[in-house]
Amino acid sequence: MLNKYFEYQAIALFIKIKLSKCLIYQAFYLYLPHNYKVSFMENQKEVADLLTAKKVLTVTIEDKPYEWTKQYITGREIKILAGLPMEAEIFLTISNPWKDEPIGTDQVVDIARPGIEGFYFKKKLKFIIDDKDFETDRQYITGLEIRKLGSILIGYEIFLSIQGPYEDEVIKDDTRVDLARPGIESFYGCKPNTTNG
Repeated sequence: MLNKYFEYQAIALFIKIKLSKCLIYQAFYLYLPHNYKVSFMENQKEVADLLTAKKVLTVTIEDKPYEWTKQYITGREIKILAGLPMEAEIFLTISNPWKDEPIGTDQVVDIARPGIEGFYFKKKLKFIIDDKDFETDRQYITGLEIRKLGSILIGYEIFLSIQGPYEDEVIKDDTRVDLARPGIESFYGCKPNTTNG
């Protein structure tokens, strides 16, 4: 019986402490000016948000952005995220002067590190520049890259051949062209104000 008595006393003391803390908090809040009350509650919310929020990172795969809440990602997770087959060869695009890095299925990549631009999977895509055949692993190519590969002079315009009755499309240096579209893309260069096609 004595043990029970002390147990009840301990519980009662615990409840009193909790209640007193609650009353102190309420009294403190009650006598705050209105503008301080608003600021106080906003700060409380900001603290709660900081404690519960997850930092969202962006993973770019084949030029398409995906949200990712972890700092690290594996080759397997990249393939699942982008809906790629497990046998696909994944490459990590890194800013110059570094070369693109192959990523194994179980390899871990820190996507928060500087210099990472995105991922792409290796597949040979064919295209033509001024009747010469080219291949690339990249799905997208810019006009500037076409100019360099095809040795098209600066000042010359670049065109993408389009089947009639439509006109050929002008490709600026910063234009990005999707090489994965059906068919083989064919480009050519010519002097400005020259009849194209």
